[in-house]
Amino acid sequence: MSNIILVTTGFSIVVKGLEKELKKLSHNVKTVDKGFTAVSEEDYLSDVLLLYLPDNLPEDPQKVKELSALCDNVKDHNCELIMIGANKIYDLILEAVPEVKDHIWLNRPLNMNRLSEEIEKATQKTPDYTAKKKILIVDDDPVYGMMIRNWLKEVYTVSTLTEGMQTVDFLTDNQVDLVLLDYEMPVADGPQVLNLLRANPKTKNVHVMFLTGVSDDESIKRVSGLETEGYILKSDTKGEILNKIADYFAKTR
Repeated sequence: MSNIILVTTGFSIVVKGLEKELKKLSHNVKTVDKGFTAVSEEDYLSDVLLLYLPDNLPEDPQKVKELSALCDNVKDHNCELIMIGANKIYDLILEAVPEVKDHIWLNRPLNMNRLSEEIEKATQKTPDYTAKKKILIVDDDPVYGMMIRNWLKEVYTVSTLTEGMQTVDFLTDNQVDLVLLDYEMPVADGPQVLNLLRANPKTKNVHVMFLTGVSDDESIKRVSGLETEGYILKSDTKGEILNKIADYFAKTR
C-alpha cells in the first residue's frame, strides 16, 4: 500500500475515476485539484506524486512555470514523480520544462496495469542510505523560514511549517531526522511544542534544535537547559548554521 498524492489543475470526472481505481488497489490517495501550487510540503513526503496534466497545459505559461517549480521541489525532496498526459503535448512540455525527462511519463488513455507497475517500482526501491537527511523548520516568520530552507536544501531535504501547533500532526505522519524549532512563537512557543512532542508516543524521540533570536547568557542558559540537541542563533551565518547541523549529524552517525 502506497501513499499517493494525485494532482490536477481542476475537478475532473476522469481524475475522480482514477482516484477510485487507485483506492481499489489499496493505495492511500489524496487528491489535490487546485493546481500545482496547492501541493504542500507534507505532500512532497508521500511515496508518489501523480500528476494528471491537461491538454491545454503548454498554452498556459503560468501553469508551465508552476510545473517547473514543482519539478524543482520534487528534486529537493527526493520524491517519486509520475506524469499522465496526452502524447501530443509531451514534446511541447519537455521543451518548456526539460526536467520532465527525469521522471516517468505515461500516455493517455492510461493503462492501469502500467501505472500499477510504475507505482510498485517507485515504492519498492532499495533504500538509499546515502539519501539526504530530512529537516523540518518550524518558525512563525515565513521569510526567515524560507531563507533557512534555501540555505539547507542543496544538502538536506527540507520542509517548513509556520505554526507550532502543526508540528505534532506533521511529525505523527512524517519522519524527519532533525527539527529546527523556533523558541519564540505565538499561541504555542518552542518549549510548549517540545513538551507536546515528548508527550506523544509517536514523536517523543524526535531530535530538536531550537532556533533563537536572543543571545544573552540567561536566554541561552534557558534554551540549552531543555531536552534538545542544542540551539542555533538566528544571527548565525549560512556557513555557521550548515556547520552546526553537519557537526550534529556527524556525531550521531
